[in-house]
Amino acid sequence: MRRAAYAPQNPAESAKLARLAEIVKEANANGRKIVVFSYFRDVIQKITSVLGGIAVGPLTGSVPPATRQALVDEFSSRRGPAVLVSQIQAGGVGLNIQAASVVVLTEPQWKPTIEDQAIARCHRMGQVR
Repeated sequence: MRRAAYAPQNPAESAKLARLAEIVKEANANGRKIVVFSYFRDVIQKITSVLGGIAVGPLTGSVPPATRQALVDEFSSRRGPAVLVSQIQAGGVGLNIQAASVVVLTEPQWKPTIEDQAIARCHRMGQVR
């Protein structure tokens, strides 16, 4: 049920994807970078395809640690709009993503500490927003 809102075959029929696109558009207009976390790989793939060229990733558990850092570095160094799309278990621990000032959790997690840990990836020393 946590990913049911992303299930439509046509992404234009998903209210959650439409709202995510609005959040991304607003954040980009204000010069902010975004990290989108999801637990489900199929949701991550849909989000990545909907966002197109501004999406960096996906950063999932199958991505080796060195490549994860390379994705974060690419995201951080991008000029203009950028959205890092990540699986919450892979990107939600052990990375510094302070280039982002907006965090979107696409669905609630079973343990609130997982959400807190993911948000803390961006809310770190060096974060100015």
